[in-house]
Amino acid sequence: MSSHLQNLLQSPCASCPCHQWDNARQNDFAADLCKMFVMCNIPWNAADNIQMEHFFKKWLPSAKLPDRRKLSGTYLKEAVALVQITVHTNIRGKLATGQSDGWKNISKVSVITSTMSVNREVYLIQTHDMTGLSKTGEQHAHIIKEDMAHMRDQFDVHPIAWVTDDGPDGKGAQNLLRRSLPWLMTFVCWGHQSNLLAGDYLSF
Repeated sequence: MSSHLQNLLQSPCASCPCHQWDNARQNDFAADLCKMFVMCNIPWNAADNIQMEHFFKKWLPSAKLPDRRKLSGTYLKEAVALVQITVHTNIRGKLATGQSDGWKNISKVSVITSTMSVNREVYLIQTHDMTGLSKTGEQHAHIIKEDMAHMRDQFDVHPIAWVTDDGPDGKGAQNLLRRSLPWLMTFVCWGHQSNLLAGDYLSF
């Protein structure tokens, strides 16, 4: 929560029906509410729930509760734009290590997600829907090259290394990358390796 909104809620007039919030306060409240919905994994349609409306009318009658369309539209887009600007400012021109891994999301859809590490901070590059695509080294290497181009074009960083697991597609992608991009350092993920070692040790 922003300090501006925190001070506002602590003020004696915050819940007074006669106290009208100006546009700046209202926008600050809506922006923080959007962040709370995202971080607490609250469905957007909860904003239109009658109990939610009663709660805010009782405890913050001066606040106008934005509907789900504004929260998931205008305010979410503004929050994403702010994050993108902040990330770009923090990492532009720096060296980066990329990492990609395949998994299934909460909808049981197979995806490959790529992240990058810059100055020991991890940032999301993008997530690829693998529905209907083959899980091969060639496909994984193609995705990695696309993501490296995305890192350069969108974030202005310089990829110098890439990490995958030691599965068939990850190993195949690394072999292809060593031949086509000999300057790129490739490594296996030691988080995966440690889990495998621990599993082998505990199985004895």
